[in-house]
Amino acid sequence: MVSKKGQHSAKGSQRNENLLDFLEVENTQVENRSNLVGEGDIISYIEKKGGKVAKSELYEWTKDKGLTPAALYKVLARLVGEKVLRKEFDEEAEELVYVLAQH
Repeated sequence: MVSKKGQHSAKGSQRNENLLDFLEVENTQVENRSNLVGEGDIISYIEKKGGKVAKSELYEWTKDKGLTPAALYKVLARLVGEKVLRKEFDEEAEELVYVLAQH
């Protein structure tokens, strides 16, 4: 049985659980994954690719590193906003590319 305070009493065990406790664990796991690849790693990767990388290639690389697409988007948006990167359309590749602003 579950009481009003969220205490679960079955077979003599009592647990205090919040309905949203699982979200805290999930958020921690996402933060840990996003720490694996930082802004510097993304900039270094683009530099190694000659200062320009296709969006799809960058997504694949970060996915292999364990970074979620949402976390990558946040980093890219910040770098574009800070004018470290530019987002352009490459007609040859027919997709978006990210270019280092210094190139």
